[in-house]
Amino acid sequence: MEPGIKDASMTLRKTTGRAFVISPIGAEGSPQREHADDVFEFIIEPALKQAGVTPYRADHDAKSGRISHQMVASILEEDFCIAVLTGHNPNVFYELAIAQCAARPVILLIDKSEEIPFDVHDLRVIRYDFNLRAIRDGVYVRQIVEQIESIRNADGNWHVPFAPDLSPLGVGTTHVQCYPTLDEYIQDVEWRALVDKASVALDLVGLSLSPLSKVENMSDRLRAAAARGTKIRVMVGHPDNPWVPLYAEKSRSNARKERFTDSLSLARKYFVDVAQKAPRMEVRPVQHGAILQLLVANEHEALAVPHLFDTMTYSAPTLVATASSSIYKTWRREFEVLWNQNNPVTT
Repeated sequence: MEPGIKDASMTLRKTTGRAFVISPIGAEGSPQREHADDVFEFIIEPALKQAGVTPYRADHDAKSGRISHQMVASILEEDFCIAVLTGHNPNVFYELAIAQCAARPVILLIDKSEEIPFDVHDLRVIRYDFNLRAIRDGVYVRQIVEQIESIRNADGNWHVPFAPDLSPLGVGTTHVQCYPTLDEYIQDVEWRALVDKASVALDLVGLSLSPLSKVENMSDRLRAAAARGTKIRVMVGHPDNPWVPLYAEKSRSNARKERFTDSLSLARKYFVDVAQKAPRMEVRPVQHGAILQLLVANEHEALAVPHLFDTMTYSAPTLVATASSSIYKTWRREFEVLWNQNNPVTT
């Protein structure tokens, strides 16, 4: 039995996804880091695992780029945050303020030996310690799970806690980025992140989805996503689709046209083989309708690359949109229409 998970009787209705942990971290080997790791390992992680949620801290993200930008993106994009107020760390309160300004749901924790700061005194705070019986019996685990249930019951109805009439940070803005080519934006680490961040749904569509299938260990990552409850739907081109010969024309030579057609069959086989060991994954070859873009979409964001007639996929412009944008919703609707027009793989 996992540490801190004694009572698993609470049944949560759905998977929330991912949670960003706002926490003092400290230097490696310091008492502050040890305390932060203990809170994460023995209280936060067991609770979120029980709730079907993936927690992570800023120091767990190995992605390159500015840490401050990644921190803000995590606060704004993840389903909710957990803030550890122990130590009254200024960075923690700065990040908590961003979360509150954005009307993001936040679960607060503080060590029992410390006073709750005045500005958050009116908020519900879980007071923890490392009493062995409390950890064994999952006392704080249950309290966190109960708050996650409250977040789910709220169904997104959140407001800025210190000013309910204030428009939340980020509302009404467009969260779309455009890159000149796929090669300039995405590398293997970004492909893996799109799959790894999916906890509820992952939709993939493309003529062959070769950029995704060529990523090392991608089959294992897809199976891992399915194992944690993610519903995965994959669509690839079918050689009999009347649009396929038009795309094959840009290959210009008969040998390259044959390789293009063969790549569709290989793509279908690749994803069907993955799906055989991933019960929540389904593959449909597209015989009806046109695949106009490569799309990888999870519940948080989507990447789309148009299939242009005279431009290879890696050289085509690339759009990345968060779930709050209108274009993200358009892409998901388009996927749904195409999905419903085609049948599952039967062999």
